[in-house]
Amino acid sequence: MKETKQKKSRKALAVNIMLLIMIISLIIPAVAAENKEKYGILVIAHGSPGESWCSPVRNAVAEVDLLYPVELGFLEFVPNETINDAVEKLDHARVTKIIAIPLFISSHSSHIQEIEYVLGLRDTLPMTSEHVVVEGVEIERSIVPMGDRYAISRVPVEIGADGVIRAMGHPGEEEELIPVDTDAEIVLTGAMDDHWLVAGIVADRTADLVANSEDETLVLVAHGTDEEDNFDGWVNSTSSLANQARLKLTYWSDPAIGLAGTQAAFIHHNETLHPEFTLRPFVLNAEGPVV
Repeated sequence: MKETKQKKSRKALAVNIMLLIMIISLIIPAVAAENKEKYGILVIAHGSPGESWCSPVRNAVAEVDLLYPVELGFLEFVPNETINDAVEKLDHARVTKIIAIPLFISSHSSHIQEIEYVLGLRDTLPMTSEHVVVEGVEIERSIVPMGDRYAISRVPVEIGADGVIRAMGHPGEEEELIPVDTDAEIVLTGAMDDHWLVAGIVADRTADLVANSEDETLVLVAHGTDEEDNFDGWVNSTSSLANQARLKLTYWSDPAIGLAGTQAAFIHHNETLHPEFTLRPFVLNAEGPVV
């Protein structure tokens, strides 16, 4: 139990530090310009109906201590803590420029487009649809038109023995995406992607697992996407993280940890078009141990 709590504390600390470094790295150039803007920080997370998902995010953001007001907004699932609510709080703080930081794994996602729409940085959204699991329930999540705006549609589905996805007959739900109303300028940064601090966390986790490193391969498993327009971005950032972690272990660890290789793999992607990134066959066919 003690080890588990320590690991949770390390994870929370890593997220806090990562948030601070990402925020500070974005604020410094603006401050150096010696302008008269009053900055506010908007951290954007995806959201979940489960408190076990949302609470650690709230706690991490609460630990961020800056001279600027910091607010958290969720893209979906969390009423009264939306992106709009967070921007309204920053408006009350009289900020003139909002730095919006998506606490997402990848910038290459339709969710980022949805965030851009809510922030008023784009006028239209593509009609995307994806199969997701929410609190153990299979869901078809889609972007649908709602008057002159858009909404997130969530319909419970089931996968039949023939592999076909069918609606379960239960009514779905819709959550409207409402563009923010603010006079403040909004700047949206990239997501975590292949940030060097994330690579450091991957290196630390790998160092805890290796036994005979020269015969072992690091496989970094990410969520991935079925959207072909965004898949290359996932491949590039995940591969970069794995390679950065390998270099950190080789040159910064004492003693040095030399891995046999690295590989990116994904849980959600088109396995027909990209079989080389499917986790199971890679692990089964690996010549040596996989970390």
